[in-house]
Amino acid sequence: ATLSALLAVVERFLPGIDLTFGQGIALGAHVDAGSIDGVQIMRVTGGIGDANWFSYTMATAVPLCLYWYNTAQTVWLRLAAVAMALLQLMGVVLSYTRTPLIGLAGVVMYLVWKRKLPLGPLLLASVLGLATAPLWLPQGFVDRFLSEKYLREGSTPMRREIFGMAVQLIAQRPALGHGYQQFGPQFIQQSKTEMGDEWKRRDEDGSEPAHLLRAHNLYLDVWVMHGAIGLVPLVLFYLLLLRELGQVAAH
Repeated sequence: ATLSALLAVVERFLPGIDLTFGQGIALGAHVDAGSIDGVQIMRVTGGIGDANWFSYTMATAVPLCLYWYNTAQTVWLRLAAVAMALLQLMGVVLSYTRTPLIGLAGVVMYLVWKRKLPLGPLLLASVLGLATAPLWLPQGFVDRFLSEKYLREGSTPMRREIFGMAVQLIAQRPALGHGYQQFGPQFIQQSKTEMGDEWKRRDEDGSEPAHLLRAHNLYLDVWVMHGAIGLVPLVLFYLLLLRELGQVAAH
């Protein structure tokens, strides 16, 4: 994750890098000129190929740095853990993705509640971060996250339509589902909106094949494809995993 974060920093400050290795694997930032009026933002991918996937990877790795910091035996290892966490947090910011920040906020509240993070230093760091935000936040970051216009016209309405179609498809075949990688083809076939037309155009010109389109939600996606007989084992697996993690934490 740290190497990926380093790649993201290189992408940001050496924007000429643009390498594609096939099968969605790429190195290079994605330029987004349509999200915010008058602002062209550059979303890093860290070699993962997609800014969203990259940011989720960073958000997953950041809490591990706290564990490494607490278990480190030397000052140098603790400094390395801090450096890794800062690089990964920088990656989240440079990806311009909202979901990981919401997830990390939840993680921080949970760790404070479990007394794994001291509240005083955390509040001090938060105040310092907010006070210096104009110096380190990239252009357009606040607008992308807080703009009412972007909330109305950005990816939020798109996801609402995607979730609605997923619920519709689940209602049609709740038990057995529509089959593997069938969300996209079914969306194109049943949609009566501009998004459906756009996805159909992308599928026909090969820029985004329909079978790669997903429901933007793991549980809805699995339910659409594999029905309840696929969803139930998945949820059961996660519940058993959480129970086992609880047992490990207790000892």
